Amino acid sequence: PQSMPDVIAAQFDIATAALSAGLTNVITITSGLGGLGPNYKGFSNMGQHSAGHGNPDPELGVRGTEIVRRAHRFMAERTAGMMKQLQAIPEGNGTMLDNTLIVFTGDHGYFLGQHGRFEKHALYDEAIRAPLLLTRTGRIPPASATAALVEFIDIAPTIVKVAGVNPPAAMQGRSLWPLLTGKTATHRDAVFVEYSENEEACVRTERWKFMYGTGQRER
Repeated sequence: PQSMPDVIAAQFDIATAALSAGLTNVITITSGLGGLGPNYKGFSNMGQHSAGHGNPDPELGVRGTEIVRRAHRFMAERTAGMMKQLQAIPEGNGTMLDNTLIVFTGDHGYFLGQHGRFEKHALYDEAIRAPLLLTRTGRIPPASATAALVEFIDIAPTIVKVAGVNPPAAMQGRSLWPLLTGKTATHRDAVFVEYSENEEACVRTERWKFMYGTGQRER
């Protein structure tokens, strides 16, 4: 496949088939937005950098942010399709979907005009607050949300916990399971964020943020 929709669809098809056949217990699917060569083929021929900055697409007549929105919707639709297929497969006293933890995340946030920016290269909250959604039928209350501070290093311990395995002693992070199941409303007192390319870092609490930079990079 050469287009982005084809690449994403192929990943979902292979993943669903592998899970259904018991060939694997863990699958990872990437949107491909940043790794399909020079453009968002299948949605637009405009370069991905231009789309990410919200520039207008001359062929589709929409801004780049709309192209990204369409890509996100396509991913959501494919995820829903996979969940329906897993729900149709009996497993134990329920279905395969009942025994599946789904994690949706991104690697960072993004500025969509905030602070006069259209990018991600700073430690403002819009850039360091990244999407993180987890769902497991019958275990995580539907439509629940939390404002608790978490870090991405907490994802791996969470998966290990759900799998019923003791995490290795050297594994960093804390399981999010008590937070996800409503047993607690807090998780961390503070989170640490670093952006090595810009030689910046910050510590964020519920109320405060301390930012540090070497001053070697012009901002």
